[in-house]
Amino acid sequence: MPLFQNYRAADRKRHLKRFGMFKDATDLSWIDAVALPGTAGPTVETPTGTIDGANTDFMISTAAYDGLNIYLNGALLALTVGYTLPTAQTIRFAAGYIPKASGTGGRTIDDVIEAHIWETA
Repeated sequence: MPLFQNYRAADRKRHLKRFGMFKDATDLSWIDAVALPGTAGPTVETPTGTIDGANTDFMISTAAYDGLNIYLNGALLALTVGYTLPTAQTIRFAAGYIPKASGTGGRTIDDVIEAHIWETA
């Protein structure tokens, strides 16, 4: 398996712990040590925008990046399927992937959005 695929698999495992896929005592410190050649690893941020089940547009802080991964509740979304990028800083979620608030459809917490922003080191 190429290094990039190994990193992406490890990156997803970090999210799975939060969603109960690993026991709290599981040591996942090795995930933070994995990075792509020529990068320092991604900068992780929570895009800004209202999570209400209707708002489709969320913003990230930078327009200058080499790669972008968008996660919704720990699942990596595919560009053009789960979201589009109308501008370099705007994430527009597609129907069926729009983040929902707690109290919607029996939810007890808001959906979680993360942007992993890749920049060349």
